[in-house]
Amino acid sequence: MNDTTITIRGHAGSVPELRKSASGTVWTSFRLASTSRKRSPDGGWEDKATLWVSVTVFRQLAERVAAVVRKGTPLTIVGDLSHEEWVTQDGQPRSGPAVIARSVAIDLTSGSLVWNRTAPSGAGGEESGDGSHGNVPDLTGFEVLADEGTPEPAMAGASASGTAAGEEGDGDGPPF
Repeated sequence: MNDTTITIRGHAGSVPELRKSASGTVWTSFRLASTSRKRSPDGGWEDKATLWVSVTVFRQLAERVAAVVRKGTPLTIVGDLSHEEWVTQDGQPRSGPAVIARSVAIDLTSGSLVWNRTAPSGAGGEESGDGSHGNVPDLTGFEVLADEGTPEPAMAGASASGTAAGEEGDGDGPPF
């Protein structure tokens, strides 16, 4: 058993497709391209060789990844590193790094993400009696926005004119 944990950043190189094993376990896999960069002598950036990694995700996280991740999505993956071997469709043996992911996050360093909460499945959108909010909503409510031209989110409590609630000219409630 390999206990090597790795964190790797890159871009999804394929679309994850949700699958189910014979025992009923839901899983998905996709390829991740990770390209390191270094400073060039002239002050610019140079890309180094791209490392391709096979990423496999199981259970509820697999469902969320399949619903949200698309080819090109910038990701940060945390998981267990291993090495896999396979044979291509034309019979060529191949091998390379693989990660069983425990965490998959969209990298927001070059883009924005808007989250629209959906009602938790089976909860009817109501709070449970213990004060919790029931199940965590699935990520199908996420919408990835374009990298450029994304408007800044409005300040919490702001009116359509951009003034915060409670400021002069807006008598609607507290400023939070």
